[in-house]
Amino acid sequence: MQQDSTRRAADARVRFREYLARKGLNFSQPRAIILSQIAQFDRHFGAEELVQALRGGQDRVARGTVYRTLSLLEQAGMIRKIHNQGGHRYELSLGEDRHDHLFCEQCGQTFEFRDERLPVAIRQASQELQFQPRTYTVEVLGVCGQCAEAAAE
Repeated sequence: MQQDSTRRAADARVRFREYLARKGLNFSQPRAIILSQIAQFDRHFGAEELVQALRGGQDRVARGTVYRTLSLLEQAGMIRKIHNQGGHRYELSLGEDRHDHLFCEQCGQTFEFRDERLPVAIRQASQELQFQPRTYTVEVLGVCGQCAEAAAE
């Protein structure tokens, strides 16, 4: 597990460095620190949660740098912004483990799901409409089973 996260972090560094070079931007030390912290999260995270994680110790990074780097990472397709009731959260998305989300509007819980038919349907629709997709997000809002059951009682 640790080896997988270390490899993911190294792959992310290479990919982000290449993206920034294409944009004429530097892979600065603060950007490296931010990316390293993101790679350590094993769950969805909020921007402020990331800011707080980077507050202590010698790896301090300014709030504005965190937000600008999140934007760059999203543009690079390396993180996905996930919308929910409390605003939005992020997750590292390096092309593996494609999944989408169900959000319970009652309790706020997020459920991940995978359906291999979604990418196929999106690819077909894009071809039919001569559309060039960059990415997609499926977010389903509703009520989870537990909340529906509690409401029925």
